[in-house]
Amino acid sequence: MDITFTDVEHTYMTKTPFEKKALENVTIHIPKGRFTAIIGHTGSGKSTLIQHLNGLLKPSKGKIQIGPYVLEAGKKYPSMRELREKVGLVFQYPEHQLFEETVEKDIMFGPRNFGVEEAEIKRRLEELLPRVGLTTDMLQTSPFQLSGGQMRRVAIASVLISKPEVLVLDEPTAGLDPLGQKEMLELFYQYHQSFGTTTILVTHQMEVAAEYADYLIVMDQGSIKLSGTKEEVFSKKELLEGFGLAEPDELAFLRAFNKRFQLQEKELYFDIDGLATYISNHLRKREKS
Repeated sequence: MDITFTDVEHTYMTKTPFEKKALENVTIHIPKGRFTAIIGHTGSGKSTLIQHLNGLLKPSKGKIQIGPYVLEAGKKYPSMRELREKVGLVFQYPEHQLFEETVEKDIMFGPRNFGVEEAEIKRRLEELLPRVGLTTDMLQTSPFQLSGGQMRRVAIASVLISKPEVLVLDEPTAGLDPLGQKEMLELFYQYHQSFGTTTILVTHQMEVAAEYADYLIVMDQGSIKLSGTKEEVFSKKELLEGFGLAEPDELAFLRAFNKRFQLQEKELYFDIDGLATYISNHLRKREKS
């Protein structure tokens, strides 16, 4: 589903001494099927922004349209349940959301609550388990007896089983080791590729944004400061540094390599394989010359 924010503001604790404006004049359009990363330092408004996508927060001003659903300041929307079936939100430490007696009940809770038929839920469960790295022998186990990584997979499965058209990921790899982070991100990316979801990833890791996203939104002090393809955004090195953001390591290495050999190459490489191929090809040319 397409997503459009129009002049959106959000203020916490209005009309109190603790009133704080967390979003200001946010206008952005995210087309259907795009993998978008929202980047910015802590307190820039990233999490506040995405919590508007399934109605956890309502705009204090402005309008948000998610497909056919409209959330507008001062107006009630009658079917938040319907919206939340379409928009799946995975928080930091999603395993903290587990609560049922068994893995099976926890995963199936969402679609049951949304009125999906039992036979369809079981079909989805059977299809989903291998995709998220879980096995059928875990289903009757308490989720709290699993390892931390397995618990996180159960929590993620409980979101994916509802087949959301929009998948929102708020720092979903927080607390995982590098291998665990890679596995989790690959899981989300493969799901995105398989089902064509509109995927929105909140991250402070520039390397992650560069590797997985095709579109970037840069936030600072509750406003959107920059947006575009990763090539467009990461080409603005000085501007990003002004927002306290460093470019990806691969890009920094590429710039240093080009400077060392006085190369004018303008193409940017955001993955290790592409960068390695570029460097290897250049060094071979130097050996032959």
